[in-house]
This record gives sequence, structure tokens and C-alpha cells, in this order.
Amino acid sequence: MGEKMRDWVKPAMILAGLGLLTLLVPAEPIDPWSLINPRKIATMIFALVVIQAMGSMLARRLGVRTGALLTGFFGCDRSHAL
Repeated sequence: MGEKMRDWVKPAMILAGLGLLTLLVPAEPIDPWSLINPRKIATMIFALVVIQAMGSMLARRLGVRTGALLTGFFGCDRSHAL
């Protein structure tokens, strides 16, 4: 396996695990007022992690300038993407 490919194995495994956990979290609210839904919270966290991973990939593949522009478009901060 190439060095570049090895750099992405751990983040890919984390994304896969987080995606699986998102599916396993209960979808019913856990409070009496039906305000806190664990599935919605897990889905939001998963979406943010996916955006962050896309930003990191874009910054590495396209360079700092273009990657930062596209990363900003997707809503990520370049300083945390790497």
C-alpha cells in the first residue's frame, strides 16, 4: 500500500465507525419533552466530520490555495483540516 493511501486508512476507518454508530443510535427522543434526539445529534456530528474530511482531502489534493477556497465553500476551517 502506498504512503499516501496509508495516510487515509485511519480517517476512513473512523468515518466508517462513526457512520455505523449513527445508524445504531436510537431514533426516539430520550427526554420527556421530546427535545433531545440522539440520532439527530449523531447525524449532525457525522455530517461535520465528513465535511472536515472533505476539506482535508481537498487541501492535500489541490494545494493550499485552491483547497482553502473550496474548503471554505464547504464550511471548513483550513487550520483544523490537517
